[in-house]
Amino acid sequence: MDKIVDLNKTVYDLVQEFPEVKDILASLGFSKITSPMALKVMGRVMTIPKGAAMMGIPMETIIRAFASRGLTVKDAPPATESEQQAEIQSHAEKIKQLLKRLGAGEDFESVRKDFVTDFGQVSAHDIMKAEQSLIAEGE
Repeated sequence: MDKIVDLNKTVYDLVQEFPEVKDILASLGFSKITSPMALKVMGRVMTIPKGAAMMGIPMETIIRAFASRGLTVKDAPPATESEQQAEIQSHAEKIKQLLKRLGAGEDFESVRKDFVTDFGQVSAHDIMKAEQSLIAEGE
């Protein structure tokens, strides 16, 4: 029976379905996947294409690695790596604006409500990138 990987699923779900995915990704440079806590927290919101874009790993490399271990990728990634990078940057900018609102003294619940509306789920990397941007700007 073919093992078919759906790249639209989260990393956590894929590892649950195909445990070898964890070893494959770790061998390609996704070192945090070996941490059970990181897999539970970040893995529940991160997809392989998003992670690959952040790590600068070509999807072709991942697809070849999967094929060498008997896994077939269901569909091509939903977006190009540059489109994924643009989405990550957009998320970082939105988070940055929310952090600025908090810094200006706006009510936490008001900002939290907008955060949940805009994101629902967000990666820790996006939050970190927004915070780094604010620090770099001296805000």
